[in-house]
Amino acid sequence: MTRALYAATLTTLCAGSLAAQSVAWSAGASAVGVRAQSEGSRTTGTVFGGLASARFGRFELEGHYLQGALEARDLVQGQLAVAYDATPWLTARTAARARAYVTPAGTERWVTWLLGVRVEAPLIGSTVRGDVGLWRALALSANVGSTEGRSGRGGDAGITWQIPSRPLWLRLAYGIDRSAVSGAGRRETLEAFTLTVGVRRH
Repeated sequence: MTRALYAATLTTLCAGSLAAQSVAWSAGASAVGVRAQSEGSRTTGTVFGGLASARFGRFELEGHYLQGALEARDLVQGQLAVAYDATPWLTARTAARARAYVTPAGTERWVTWLLGVRVEAPLIGSTVRGDVGLWRALALSANVGSTEGRSGRGGDAGITWQIPSRPLWLRLAYGIDRSAVSGAGRRETLEAFTLTVGVRRH
């Protein structure tokens, strides 16, 4: 709980300091191929969603939403993140993410406070950029069994193409995250292959 309060306070303070900055924004639509594995069972499917972000100087506020079917269960996920550009190539991020698996028998919910970093570098001039991100869970809650031994970690890597002389951009990415509730003997691994098409305004 202490870690969750720390992350919430940090997010609020960062967001509150953004108002005086000029705003650049970006929005996109995503198709995501998902593979989820839990206790020997594996489900796959394609989900769809969108993202929107607003940049104020070195700060960025970003929201994601995904929803779709994974064979025998539906996936719904939302995330709100605040990022700070420590250097031109290094970004620190904190986020709150809620994920739900919906089945006829009920809904399984995982809520995670994240803290991570992202490294980004140009690959071809200013047109193509690559990035790698890593994160760990500051706090994790799930309505599955025990409250003991909860943990989470993950990362992603991607390539973004900014179309020259146009506000359009295209991103391909792969991400993986693992969440666990040791007291319930429960582990959840989710892999995502994402294609996003977006528009950016400065």
